[in-house]
Amino acid sequence: MRKDSDDIFNVLEKMKEHELAMAEYYQACRQIWSAEKDLWMEMEQAEMRHARYLETMIGFILKKPERFEWSRPLKQAAIQTATSGVRLSIHKLKNGEIPMYKAIFTARDFEQSIIENKYGEMIKTDDIEFRSLIGEIVSDTQSHLAQLNKKIKEWTR
Repeated sequence: MRKDSDDIFNVLEKMKEHELAMAEYYQACRQIWSAEKDLWMEMEQAEMRHARYLETMIGFILKKPERFEWSRPLKQAAIQTATSGVRLSIHKLKNGEIPMYKAIFTARDFEQSIIENKYGEMIKTDDIEFRSLIGEIVSDTQSHLAQLNKKIKEWTR
């Protein structure tokens, strides 16, 4: 069981890094396109909140590792690859290589990636607080997707 909790811990650490990269992506978008600053700021703040939730979840696992087990694990390499993609997009944003419409499509792709969509399926536990935090992350992700899809429809009309 200890190996399992070590793996969970390491994956959640990588996911926290991914959430922080997502927050940085939205921050860059907010700084570049002030017309949509409220959308970008809301999403940036949600990603920062997700990183804090992951830190809390890691604490739960460190305190009582026996209460947590993999259900559908993610590979650390997959998370690192996704995070690298976000960081590359941040670089391109800051260099003016991504127009706003493409930034919205890119954000939507990030939000519907396997990394963002596996939260609810990764870990089995009866810990209510842990499950509640996962539920909030999943809910925020669904909200982000809805907001981004709405913007995409506005752009493609």
